[in-house]
Amino acid sequence: RDHIELMEINDWGEMERITKVSGARTYAIKNELSRLEIAIHTMVLDKLVEHGFTTITVPSIAKQKPLYGMGYLPFAGDEIYYMPADDLYLSGTAELVLNSLHADEILSENDLPILYAGFSPCFRREAGAAGKDTRGLVRVHQFFKTEQFVICKNDINESEYCHKKQKYLQEWIMIED
Repeated sequence: RDHIELMEINDWGEMERITKVSGARTYAIKNELSRLEIAIHTMVLDKLVEHGFTTITVPSIAKQKPLYGMGYLPFAGDEIYYMPADDLYLSGTAELVLNSLHADEILSENDLPILYAGFSPCFRREAGAAGKDTRGLVRVHQFFKTEQFVICKNDINESEYCHKKQKYLQEWIMIED
């Protein structure tokens, strides 16, 4: 059974109604499933805090400079929502904002690593492949995401250590709970 069928059987969503309001590639989950989504994000954030991460919620809007800094522009411009009246973009990941949070700053090595557990709504155009991936909760325009983001010394050993720690935490959180 796919996501939609499970949601219909259990009264966990409003897929047809939300499509009338927000269009294709959107979803509205409800009842136990909506609380489960919130609980999973909370559990992951709690686990990351136990391991020294600072929780941070960030805006989903960004100026153009961070998008160039992360390499999204000019190459992926058609995948990003742009708000011309404000000259701002909707971010597809908290990573974009977190990566730019300390832009133009000189950080002391004594303050590193900086460990962020970012939480944000994310927005993506997600064009997809002509009907192949449109049923279910994949490749949607908006979703919530919790992610690890680390700023560490420019040192291969430190970088590898931080990467392994992040990978371990991802696997540990899934296995432990």
